[in-house]
Amino acid sequence: MQVDGSGSRGRTLVKTRHPGIYARGEGYVVRFRDGTGRQRQRACRTLAEARRVRAEMTADVARGEYRPEARLTFAQYAERWPAEYAGRTSKGVRPLTMAAYVRDLRRAVDHFGRRRLSEIGPPEVKEYARTLADSGLSPATVRRYLAPVKALFATAVEDRLIRANPTAGVRLVNGSAAAEPDDEQVKALSPEELARLVEETPEGSKRLMVVVLAETGLRISELLGLTWDSVDVEGRRLRVRQRAREGRVERPKSARGIREVPISRETARDLAALRLASGRSAAADFVFGTAKGTPLEARNAYRWFKPATERAGVPWAGFHALRHTAASRWLHSGVGIAQVSRLLGHADPSFTLRTYISVMPTDLPDGDALAAAVAAR
Repeated sequence: MQVDGSGSRGRTLVKTRHPGIYARGEGYVVRFRDGTGRQRQRACRTLAEARRVRAEMTADVARGEYRPEARLTFAQYAERWPAEYAGRTSKGVRPLTMAAYVRDLRRAVDHFGRRRLSEIGPPEVKEYARTLADSGLSPATVRRYLAPVKALFATAVEDRLIRANPTAGVRLVNGSAAAEPDDEQVKALSPEELARLVEETPEGSKRLMVVVLAETGLRISELLGLTWDSVDVEGRRLRVRQRAREGRVERPKSARGIREVPISRETARDLAALRLASGRSAAADFVFGTAKGTPLEARNAYRWFKPATERAGVPWAGFHALRHTAASRWLHSGVGIAQVSRLLGHADPSFTLRTYISVMPTDLPDGDALAAAVAAR
């Protein structure tokens, strides 16, 4: 039995044997009345979802807890939220803090885009956090980017736009930004896994990016900050002098981050070929920049890198796994911990030792060889 006709195929509501639930096209619509008697409806993809929504809405109306579904998208609410947010304490929010929130919220707007507030739950928030972490950000920086998102959703709950804050209870990786925790708890790729990942990465500059990261141990921000005058093809060196993050170019995170890293003869040749083929090959141009000449952002590179990791069977790998892979391989090949620390640009060599002690060679050399090295007799 048809309830109403809109004149277009797939828009007609057809009664089902479940009260208040109608079929529409390939989906379903739940109709109910709120506490004021006004008719409401919710679209659902499956009958099971429609039955669950019908039961939840009926219970909410009976308890007086029903709140109309917010039609605002995350982007729309984020635009008006700064003017409404008064902070989470009686002291309010400082102008500098609010300015930082507005800046950091742009990344969330790009990620969630036109999704409705009501469509974003804990799984989507966790996905956003994983995307931030996989782009090479430290746990402390991930928490910083999530702070305005948490505040925004808390305000949306107060405004009765959503029923619950989806960021509540979302756990993040523990760590201290001061100790460079972005290197901790990262798994290295095996030789076979790295080979598959390189093979599954699109050819050209994208594949070269993966190779350079795996061979040099550069952070993704350091790679994206490279300009052509930082590439010494003849001397086979990369001069790390700056990093690019979210379109901003800044100095490395520590004085030790300013360094030179050797590259192979083949990689030097590939970089030289890339420069010849590039439309932007001036000394100050970015090696892996955009067509507009601006620094490429890690999150945009992640869009092609993530599918490559999935095709290679290593979906857990982020850009930072390539840095960890380089350090692990160097240590296994006999490079000293002090040299590895220098190559990675760590501010504290003891941090390098703590991080990679588990992957250092454990075989002890022959006693005669040790004595010969000392030459005590």
